[in-house]
Amino acid sequence: MWQRFTAWIARCSADWRLVVGVGLCQMLLLVAMLQIGKPFQLDTGYPPFDFQSTLTVADMEQQLAHYTPAARQLYYGMSVIDFVFPPLGGLFWALLIGAGLRLGWPEFWQRPNNKSWLLLPFVGALCDWCENLGLLVTISNYPPFERGFASFAVLAKQEKNLTISLTFTLAITVLIVGALRYWRRRRAS
Repeated sequence: MWQRFTAWIARCSADWRLVVGVGLCQMLLLVAMLQIGKPFQLDTGYPPFDFQSTLTVADMEQQLAHYTPAARQLYYGMSVIDFVFPPLGGLFWALLIGAGLRLGWPEFWQRPNNKSWLLLPFVGALCDWCENLGLLVTISNYPPFERGFASFAVLAKQEKNLTISLTFTLAITVLIVGALRYWRRRRAS
């Protein structure tokens, strides 16, 4: 199953229109979430938990007291988008990694088992889903404050931030170095 999935990503990474299209879809989803976040923050006085990179369990407990029924509905609406956002983001970064590897290291890229690098961005997506699930359970059940689910959400958020930072760094580096290697080979021939 994973080999077919990575093979599909590898094929898609060769089409720059698809890469751009996925990137644009990702940006549109982000804009939609940010738009929902504005009235949410006006209602609660705080941005949604998803937009607070240094969120703690204590922050969540304090802020949940300000969640009105209208704010909860906004959050639930944003959550629908935020369950699509992570895998689409994972796909975008995987496509960039694939394009960079194809351009810069064709001999490495040709070996079938070397496509597993394309799964790395989906680790961040999985962490994001775990965060979203923990946040939804915590918000939906409040009161009382579900400290265990809140702690799970905060841990998943920290892991997501780490894996997405690493994925971003890897993707941009592979793409830039891969493009430079490609242009050098073309100039030399």
